[in-house]
Amino acid sequence: MGDTGLIRDGDDGYIFVGTNANNYIRVGSKNGRIISIINGIAKVILEDVVVGPFDKVAASGSSNEESRFLKSTLYNSLKLKYNAMDYTSKFVKGKFITGSYNNDIKNIESQSMNSTFAIPSLSDYLKASSKIKSTGSDKCDLSNITSTIDKCSIDNWMTAYGKGGGSNCHWTLTPNGNLNQYVTYGSRGNVSTNYTTICDANMVIYLNKKAKVNVSGNGTYDKPYVLDVR
Repeated sequence: MGDTGLIRDGDDGYIFVGTNANNYIRVGSKNGRIISIINGIAKVILEDVVVGPFDKVAASGSSNEESRFLKSTLYNSLKLKYNAMDYTSKFVKGKFITGSYNNDIKNIESQSMNSTFAIPSLSDYLKASSKIKSTGSDKCDLSNITSTIDKCSIDNWMTAYGKGGGSNCHWTLTPNGNLNQYVTYGSRGNVSTNYTTICDANMVIYLNKKAKVNVSGNGTYDKPYVLDVR
């Protein structure tokens, strides 16, 4: 596997960062890009998008928060477009409280759900910036996101990724506290907490660890890695 844009993330993982990351992959008939590889399992965001609302679901506390995505019309739209996957995984949602981006990082393991697919978390987007490697004043500091979040949009391959959408924002799986709002990121790299009626949504899946990947590709747009789904 090529290493352009590939860096360590913790003891057991890797992430791809920067706009020129060699993380392109083809899954069956779908194109995508690898977000991360944790314990040998790749997390992939698919290129085609669904455009629509993340419909409001009445929620009064964290007990209902787990199922808000699974009961949304957005979930059903993605399921119909791509068909159901058969590999159930744990998707970290991240926790976001109004006025403090840092909660998404600090409570990253406290909010998760089991599903066959999801959409990106806010952390997925932030970590796609090469500025998390910086040691200077332009660093995307994940321990102090409130102060540095604008820097996380710089040299970030997820900023405008997606095909067939057209809205100015992308949905994430990260909730804005207990409100009927979800954090979005825009094509200009901004992160917004305002409820947005229409946004793009990219499906995210985990590849089965036993899946066969043709490593003759180099992860570039023209020569992506190829997943054998037979």
